[in-house]
Amino acid sequence: MRPLRAGLRPALAVFGAAWVGWALLGLLGVGIVPPGQPPVSVPGLAAPPVTPGWHNLLTPGERDDALWYLRIATQGYRADDASPAFFPLYPLAVRTPAALPLVSPLAAATVLAQASALGGLVVLFALTTYEHGPAVASRTLRYLATFPTAFFLLSPFTEAPFLLLTVLTFWFARRGRWAAAALPAALAGATRSAGVVLVPALIVEALVQGRDRLGRRLTAACTPLAGLAAYAVYWLARTGSPIAPLDAQRGWQREWAWP
Repeated sequence: MRPLRAGLRPALAVFGAAWVGWALLGLLGVGIVPPGQPPVSVPGLAAPPVTPGWHNLLTPGERDDALWYLRIATQGYRADDASPAFFPLYPLAVRTPAALPLVSPLAAATVLAQASALGGLVVLFALTTYEHGPAVASRTLRYLATFPTAFFLLSPFTEAPFLLLTVLTFWFARRGRWAAAALPAALAGATRSAGVVLVPALIVEALVQGRDRLGRRLTAACTPLAGLAAYAVYWLARTGSPIAPLDAQRGWQREWAWP
């Protein structure tokens, strides 16, 4: 745990600066939206109107896909809309705190995402320090936080939880702790469909570490498929189609195609 604690201070500094930028973007971004522009809602959950005010410091992420996660967290999935496209771990994690008194779904989702972002920065600093030293690790955090789309890490989306689970997976794997790496790897597969890309990277890491206990490492490397498989089984039992999450993505013009 000591290497992880070493990353807390630089991670907090980068997170704090990024949070201020995120909040100001939400506050000032209202002026960019054309007057009378209707917000995009999702089935079962209307998007709040775009209005000026200080509330935009705390609620800028309540748009687009975030509404899907909030709808799923509070009302569950539906087989007749696009909700299957959104993987279950994040809305399930939001559901419990959102059921508490005085905790809104948006607050629960935002705090969970931002806590994951901070945790991801801490682990990323430790992992990069382990590989390349603290100077490179500090630059890595700054580059990540200033990337043009990094504001998604602080909004109620799955980017931050996926980041945390991914860097935790490689933190354990690079240190040879494959049993510990298997859990965040499987959870990453249940967070985003992109979790499948962890498998080839982990297989390479398993092979690089030699032939001793290679079978165990390869088994752990494939655990992101467990999260994907569990979600597919859920839709198989509910609708008879294990690829319902992929079919639902056609609403975003995503379809099967050869490379």
